Amino acid sequence: MRRKTGTLQRVPVNVLELEGRSYLVSMRGQTHWVRNLRAAGRCALQKQGRRRDYLAVELCGEQQLYIIAAYRDRWQVQRFFGQMPSATDHPAFRLDPVEAKPIDA
Repeated sequence: MRRKTGTLQRVPVNVLELEGRSYLVSMRGQTHWVRNLRAAGRCALQKQGRRRDYLAVELCGEQQLYIIAAYRDRWQVQRFFGQMPSATDHPAFRLDPVEAKPIDA
């Protein structure tokens, strides 16, 4: 959701699946979706018509560097990282699934 208007924001992203976890990396740096994700702390991803909710945990230090390296290898996006060479220019988030709560009958 957008942090000012509260409206839904749709952004195509590449989700990195690594070692049983999901990650997002911003190739283009401090974008609006990054700021919105930081403010909300959660997101929903839709793939093949299925929606899943996640809590977003921003990574830093060695974790961030490791995920960025894996992301770059997976999608061959070096040109974006060449424009902003510092890893700190590319926010990275671990996505923890929010489990659906059972409906009380």
